[in-house]
Amino acid sequence: MAGGIKIVMVGLEKFADETKKTRPRMRRAVGAGCYGAANNVMATALPLTPLDFGALRGSGYVTMPEEDGGRVTVEIGYGGPAAGYAEIIHEDTSPKKFQEPGTGPKFLQRALDRASGTLRAEIAELAARAFAENRGPRRNPKTPTDPGQGGHGSRPGIGKK
Repeated sequence: MAGGIKIVMVGLEKFADETKKTRPRMRRAVGAGCYGAANNVMATALPLTPLDFGALRGSGYVTMPEEDGGRVTVEIGYGGPAAGYAEIIHEDTSPKKFQEPGTGPKFLQRALDRASGTLRAEIAELAARAFAENRGPRRNPKTPTDPGQGGHGSRPGIGKK
């Protein structure tokens, strides 16, 4: 056989079509992973959040995933009527008489710091599970999805697996 080897790929167009069909499913799954992991961070942050009258803990939220140009984002924070108060308490490192043991400033930052070493792996695991189940994020009814909502108070375990 002079001239070398000839390779013919059959089904490449079908493969490309299937890949295009899978992209939205992958995006939904990544959104599910991000949302689930953010809920777990919030579940860690709540017990660290100072409790005076409950407004601060009750203002925690995790937004549903949003897509923009191939990027999936989820926002986690404290807000609504307690937004200004949340920022003051989060950043004020002076001792507070009303703080329960273990609570205090930088409550959200401390929760994120605790999760930082495993966050990528957790998102990947949750996204893989969602992809296998062909689903997007499952709305957590205990977690408000925008800063203007309140509602979950100090309930532990939000978003836990």
